[in-house]
Amino acid sequence: MTPVWISNPFTLGPMFAFTYWMGTLLMPATRTFSPATTHTDGLESLIATGTVILAPMALGGCVVGAVSAGITYLIIKKLAHTVRRRTMW
Repeated sequence: MTPVWISNPFTLGPMFAFTYWMGTLLMPATRTFSPATTHTDGLESLIATGTVILAPMALGGCVVGAVSAGITYLIIKKLAHTVRRRTMW
């Protein structure tokens, strides 16, 4: 379990960036996010900024997760079929 805590900081950034990028391809943002121009004067501004990032990231995460799950399912199904066929003889 300890290696998970060591490797996650290195993989977390690229995974979040990829899911955000994928989400922005599928759902063009009406507003662009720029840390230099974002003002967090109040809670509403902070929530609005979070929504600009969170909505594309959530959509991208769902798409990437669904595609990854489908590919993994097909690979495991083929592998299970091969193993069953070899162990029956």
